[in-house]
Amino acid sequence: MKENFWGKYRDVIAGMNEADAEYILRCIRESGREIDRISARLDAFNNKILQNTEQLEKAENSYFEGCKRICALVKKYNDTLVNDGIWNSVEDSEKKKKLNTFYSLASAIEKAGEMDELLPIEDLISYNMEIGKKISLLKRAAYLLEDNAKNMAQAAISKYILCNSMAEQIIKEKTSFLMTVQKNEATLGNYISSLSVALDEKNGGERMNPALARKCAEVFLINYITEK
Repeated sequence: MKENFWGKYRDVIAGMNEADAEYILRCIRESGREIDRISARLDAFNNKILQNTEQLEKAENSYFEGCKRICALVKKYNDTLVNDGIWNSVEDSEKKKKLNTFYSLASAIEKAGEMDELLPIEDLISYNMEIGKKISLLKRAAYLLEDNAKNMAQAAISKYILCNSMAEQIIKEKTSFLMTVQKNEATLGNYISSLSVALDEKNGGERMNPALARKCAEVFLINYITEK
């Protein structure tokens, strides 16, 4: 019977490997059951998309609120630099106090910048590719189905087109968000390291430079992203 199938539907399965041809055979022989399976997978796919969308929105809101808190901490800290005058003339005990304030800032920034964990984007991409391949094969099989089964297949295909569009959008948004997070992490890291140099942390504050420390904050606030 398999040989008859290959001969009868030679044009439809031309260029396919045996596994794909066998799947088309299943779609034709068990159209109702196989389309139901695909529909169930599409429902699961849609749920994954909605879960990712909801989680991303929550993570973005939480993250950017944290970014705003970090900027507020930096601005507040920078105000103390303006009010303190020339640090080079302060006593050693005062320099130590200034460095402790810097360490407190770094600790507060770390807590404010904690981010909710996201679902792996690779899972959604992999699921999309898997169901997309089955839909592609179902499209070929649809030409050979009876009207009722063909309509069911077309409904599943249309549902996948919508799901695929939604998946591509959320993947794009999540990728953009992760790139923003990476950029902000680099900007924040540069700020902390440059501020450490400006405060001469390595030498216990011996050559503190308040003007340079304030400049570090200016550069940071210009480049740090606080909204979507």
